[in-house]
Amino acid sequence: MVQDSVEVSYNVAAVYQAQGRYDEAAQVLQDLLKKTEKPDGNYTQEDKDNRAVFLERLGTIDRDNNNDTAAIEAFRKMLPLGDDNAKRGYQQIIDTYREQKQWQQATDVAKEALVKLPKDQDLKMVYAAQLADMGQPDVGLQQVKALLKGTSEDREVYIALSQMYSRLKRWQEADEALNKAEQLSTKQEDKQYVYFLRGSIYERQKQYGPAEEMFRKVLAIDPQNTMTLNYLGYMLADRGAKLDEALTLIKRAVDLDPTNGAYLDSLGWAYFKLGKYDQAEDNLNKASRSQHMGADPTVQDHLGDLYQKTGRLKLAAAHWERALEEWNKTIAAEVDQDDVAKVQKKLESARVKLAKEDSAQK
Repeated sequence: MVQDSVEVSYNVAAVYQAQGRYDEAAQVLQDLLKKTEKPDGNYTQEDKDNRAVFLERLGTIDRDNNNDTAAIEAFRKMLPLGDDNAKRGYQQIIDTYREQKQWQQATDVAKEALVKLPKDQDLKMVYAAQLADMGQPDVGLQQVKALLKGTSEDREVYIALSQMYSRLKRWQEADEALNKAEQLSTKQEDKQYVYFLRGSIYERQKQYGPAEEMFRKVLAIDPQNTMTLNYLGYMLADRGAKLDEALTLIKRAVDLDPTNGAYLDSLGWAYFKLGKYDQAEDNLNKASRSQHMGADPTVQDHLGDLYQKTGRLKLAAAHWERALEEWNKTIAAEVDQDDVAKVQKKLESARVKLAKEDSAQK
């Protein structure tokens, strides 16, 4: 009906992306960029803002399609398009490098962003968080604390501090920063995010009761909060608790975001815990093929457990080996040493068993 509508075409691309039809989605965006291109490069601010939106969507589509080089190229093209567009471009590049586990590149880009946009508070916090992850926690924390002004704007700073303390496993300080953020949270969605973060802090300390209470508090406000549906469902499934409800929660998250690799992994794990191994294998394999999840050590560990349970020990050992390789590439803040030790133990046991089987066959 309106074949020249930029908005309709953009929304078609968004639908294709949600369906996992990445090549078609990318083509629509590339056509839009070509259609709105001005050979003389003389763009109004509105033109620049539109092109930045198209480029950002194209970059996320390429990233979802495991084409990180093309994604970074698209995000880089956002940088000359004005302050806010440049800021979003930089943040997307940093996120892409982090997902690739290219921690130094992420830090270098955060530093570059701060040189270009020295007054931007969000970028200051992103760079500080990178420094903390790269082994300079006190420097990073000090830089974020220096942003506190004693006003209502401090909420975002306290959120950042809480997340940094949480990654450093400094739980009391994480909780104190979150309490201050909560006091400054006036909107419902702001409170909701505080409850989610508090739930995740409890869960990481293995305080499952209080964590569940917080996640349910979020879902009471927003029953379609996919992050919380997945987190609560996975936490329950992983402990073998309330498995039917865990499956229902995760299914709701997957229905709302069907190509999300983390949610597909949770779904596969819930099926595994329920003894439904075919469905488990199907979803865990889908998860491992999705955006960057093949390099996720938890997915590899889950596949190892599945193959062991279904009598394919050689395959199980290969996935446990991959899990350990991926953990070795990961910064300390994202690694639970208990998980690593469990996988090492499973792998050693599998190797002994496989060696015995080989010698028996000879």
